[in-house]
Amino acid sequence: MMKRHLLILILAAALTVPFAAHAQYQQTLGQGVIDYKDGKYTQAAARFFDVANNSNNPTEVQAAEFYLGRALVRLTFYQPALQYMGKIIRTGPAHPHFLEAVEELVTIKEKLNDDTLIPNLITQSYSSDKFSALANGTEAQKKLLYKLNYIVGAYQYRRSQFQPAELFLNAVAADSEVYPEAQYYLGLVKFKQNRDQDAITHFNEVDKYTSQRLNDKRMQRVRRLAYMAMARTHYGAGRYMEASDYYGKIPRFTEDWFDALFERGWAHYKQQDFGKTLGTLHSLHSPHFDDVYQPETFILEAITYYQNCLYGAALEALETFKARYEPQIAQIQTVIANTPDPLKLYEIIVISDKPGGPFPLEPRNYMFKNPRFQRFHGLVTELRREKDLLEKTEAWNNSPLQGRMRQLITNDEQQILKVAGAFAKTRLLYLADVIQGFKAQALVIEFEIKKGQAECLASGKCPVQSIQAKDDKAADSQTPAAPAKEYPKLPKPKVPGTNHDYWAFNDEWWLDELGYYEFSVRDMCKQN
Repeated sequence: MMKRHLLILILAAALTVPFAAHAQYQQTLGQGVIDYKDGKYTQAAARFFDVANNSNNPTEVQAAEFYLGRALVRLTFYQPALQYMGKIIRTGPAHPHFLEAVEELVTIKEKLNDDTLIPNLITQSYSSDKFSALANGTEAQKKLLYKLNYIVGAYQYRRSQFQPAELFLNAVAADSEVYPEAQYYLGLVKFKQNRDQDAITHFNEVDKYTSQRLNDKRMQRVRRLAYMAMARTHYGAGRYMEASDYYGKIPRFTEDWFDALFERGWAHYKQQDFGKTLGTLHSLHSPHFDDVYQPETFILEAITYYQNCLYGAALEALETFKARYEPQIAQIQTVIANTPDPLKLYEIIVISDKPGGPFPLEPRNYMFKNPRFQRFHGLVTELRREKDLLEKTEAWNNSPLQGRMRQLITNDEQQILKVAGAFAKTRLLYLADVIQGFKAQALVIEFEIKKGQAECLASGKCPVQSIQAKDDKAADSQTPAAPAKEYPKLPKPKVPGTNHDYWAFNDEWWLDELGYYEFSVRDMCKQN
């Protein structure tokens, strides 16, 4: 009988322990929710972490992980929050906090400027049943649905999955805040499918939508992208005048302006408007763009002068290209060979932000212009900010939560650094190949220039202007040029409008003149 009573007592104790523990974590979870609602996110996160790592109740753990991730978002620890929200998304629509986690992921995506990992998570976990219900929900839920469709559509476009991309992007309503971006990507989809007129329709829609919202920097950015896309669409279709007009709409000194100027130079060249081509290149060769990687501008300059039988000026452009860019091939290759560690290579590129640094400035800036490298660098910068913030969060000092957060942030930082370094190496090797390709083009062009120059001189009627360099010094040649012939003075370039004035260039570049230069060019081929 005694044994029976003892057995009952032991069973009762065994049942009491987990019940007591359950009650404890249930209380901790409840207090964490109260702290969260009161804006005490640091305390709330610590409580949620305790429940998530120690409770044996799956429902409690799911709730704690979600609220922990949400608290971390409020505390701007976006990368660790991504780990928790990502786990929920991978669990699938059956998770009780699935839709809420998706909403938090959208916030994290926007904060981290992530166009790969989170869009992939959302695309892989897209639930038509769950998400379609948002269409009949609150205004906030409808906005979330439109954002999700845009995120998936843009991601599918980047994967060259144009049919599903079009489907999702078309599902973004006109009253959505991401409508202009969706229209821009729809234009890109149509362009990739050789549906140029449809592409232009979407780009025009971006122009129309953003025209009333020009105080918004995001709207300014998508508007510029649409203009660039419109210009490139027209250029690809051989409509060079229209292309030139759209390139001219890119605001001066914005991040897209250099590309717009250079591509506009090609559009002028295609129209045989050589004076405007050379004027555009003159702007690009100003001190304002000294640190911009631009080898092709000198190739275009040489071709333009060659087309007008201005052989000396053409050769001078090629000599400038050689002096400026050929040494960079060896410099890039040397840095890569001496820096096998991708982390170190990344750091070298980052700190070479001034002339005389450990890496050539132009290739360095070329790297930072690449959107993928920008995102890698942005993530590394963000993780280091979060690491610093973690060490300043005194309430978590020496706690398991701090240890786990430090581990998550450090692991992500090291992984991204490796990827960024590997990408940088690949990109720099590609850049060296590109310069080598331009070098080969330059050799072919140089051969044609010297051939034309020799024929000109052999004719005995070669104008001295044909063999003069741009600085008016006669180019070296064993055959003397014919005496200079008097030519009628060339007319001044046309002034665009009454709000412009004509000023002759006096060896000084003024910022308000950049983009407006135009040369008066004499076609010396007709003078031979």
